[in-house]
Amino acid sequence: MTAATDPGAVVQAPPVLELSAVSRYFGGVHAVDGVNLVVREGQLYGLIGPNGAGKTTLLDIISGFQPVTSGEILYLGEPATRWPPHRLAATGVARTFQTVRLFRAMTALENVLVGMHSRRRSDTIGQVLVLPALRRAQASRVEEGRALLQRVGLSDTADRIAGELSYGDQRRLEIARALALRPKLLLLDEPAAGANPKEGGRLQALLVELNAEGLTMVLVEHHLRLVMETCSDIAVLDFGVKIADGKPQEVVKQREVIEAYLGKEAVETGQIS
Repeated sequence: MTAATDPGAVVQAPPVLELSAVSRYFGGVHAVDGVNLVVREGQLYGLIGPNGAGKTTLLDIISGFQPVTSGEILYLGEPATRWPPHRLAATGVARTFQTVRLFRAMTALENVLVGMHSRRRSDTIGQVLVLPALRRAQASRVEEGRALLQRVGLSDTADRIAGELSYGDQRRLEIARALALRPKLLLLDEPAAGANPKEGGRLQALLVELNAEGLTMVLVEHHLRLVMETCSDIAVLDFGVKIADGKPQEVVKQREVIEAYLGKEAVETGQIS
């Protein structure tokens, strides 16, 4: 009996991202070492681990900013191991960064419009002649950009210079710019870093809402409560190696995970059970 005919079978969503034995070495440093990972359509997948575990390096690899030393990456079933960032972006992979990377001298709205670049059709003649169709398309993009700013709670910042916004607002602006790509896969690198409790709560609500609408996300985050309350599945890295994966409530109870965060001595001396 197949899954299609078995009413009790669990039908899994198709994979969006698959990593097979992915490694990234810097000389003798194994920043990422033989990581296997499957992120399925509609998942909000958490990636956690202590400082220096290789989480950001793994996001860099997935988004094309770092080449793999070995291993294979599939994106939507296509071999994407050597795809550069612009090709991945054009096919729907968007990301934010651990350190905010905005065009600080541009307005918030202009930053969001930049995120639409890979969706725009090249039309040099139309731009030179300022054709009506081009004006309509630009007006539509501006309207969409303002809607995205409203979506992340920044509707009153459209005309403000990005570099003058608060740190929390810059974080949300970076998410709005990533959403402007209309991504199939959104990679978030510590979006709650530096956020106060109110900002963290707004971010959590936004992630839950986006995921409920079907957006597939990989979240790197040190705030375990945020990860536990938003992610359906998580993986734990330690010294570049994946030491655990599964449901958050189960993973955080594993001895290897506790040791990675608190140290082996804390477990052996009974400071943590």
